[in-house]
Amino acid sequence: MTMFQVIMLAVTGFLAFKVYEHINGLEDSDTVNKESLPPQKPASFSPEVLEEKADKAFEEGDIEAAKKLLEEAYAKEKNSIDILNKLGFIASQEEDYKTAIEYANLALEIDSEDSSVYGALASFYRHEKAFEKSQEHFEKAIVLDDSNE
Repeated sequence: MTMFQVIMLAVTGFLAFKVYEHINGLEDSDTVNKESLPPQKPASFSPEVLEEKADKAFEEGDIEAAKKLLEEAYAKEKNSIDILNKLGFIASQEEDYKTAIEYANLALEIDSEDSSVYGALASFYRHEKAFEKSQEHFEKAIVLDDSNE
């Protein structure tokens, strides 16, 4: 393994740990005060429900169904970084890294300070063998993550 590959592996592990920490820190929806929430759209058509169904489909191994549900959710909610990240992840699972990069760039248009998006972009560029761009995005992810602590 070259030194660059070792560094990339370490940064990938670090970012995976940060995602794990973030997911464990999220509150269950049952603990949210329902009275303070805005009125909801019909559940069967809301982007949130579509995203939940997509998560379940993905967990069951039905990647194509998850992709379709997330695309429908994205059509209804263009400003969701979570939906874009999931679409990018699915594209990367299908080894369609150019599409994954497009989704990540859309997410950066929404929030240019999201370190997890930069980490994902670095990974996608690494698979595309664009090592300089990969390193640039890993470094940006680390800088942003350090400044958010």
